[in-house]
Amino acid sequence: MRNDPLLPTLILAVLPTLATAQPVTSFSELPQRLNVGDTVTVDRVDGTHTRGHLVRMTPDGLVVKTATDDIALASDQVRRITSCCDSLRNGALIGLAAGAVLGVAASRSIAENTPSYGWDLLAAGLLGGVGAGLGVGLDALIRTHKTVYQAPRVSARVSVAPGRPQVSVQLRW
Repeated sequence: MRNDPLLPTLILAVLPTLATAQPVTSFSELPQRLNVGDTVTVDRVDGTHTRGHLVRMTPDGLVVKTATDDIALASDQVRRITSCCDSLRNGALIGLAAGAVLGVAASRSIAENTPSYGWDLLAAGLLGGVGAGLGVGLDALIRTHKTVYQAPRVSARVSVAPGRPQVSVQLRW
C-alpha cells in the first residue's frame, strides 16, 4: 500500500474550522474571530442590543457603528457578541478543497492508482473549481449568526448548614 498524503492534508485543513466553532471568552481574543467592518449584534448585560458594523476593538472594549451613531462599549457591559453572515470566502475554500480531493481521487481510480500527476492536477483544478462555485452558492444561501464572544459566567452560592458553625462558599465561572 502506497503512502498517500491526501488524507493527512484533508485532516489538517478541517481542524482549524473545528477550533473556531467555540466562542471566545476574552476581549483580547476577539481579533481572532472578528474583523473591522463585520456586522455584529452586541447583547449587553442590561438586556439591550446593539446592531451595527464593528469600528474598533481593544482588550477593554469595542466601538460599533449603528445607523445613527458610533457606540463605545466597555467589555464589562457586553454579555454576548454574534457575527452575521460570514464571507463567501470560506465556502469557496471548503468547496475548492473538497472538489480538488475528489478530483484527485477520481483521477487515481480511473488510472488504477498509477500516479499520473498531470491528470491529477487537471482533475483537481476542474473539480476544485466546480466545488468552489458550489461552496460559494451554498454559503450565500445559508445566512447564519454565530456567537463569537460569550462573557464568562460568574456565579456565587453561599450556604449555611443549620446546627453547624460553618459557611460554605462556592464560586463558578
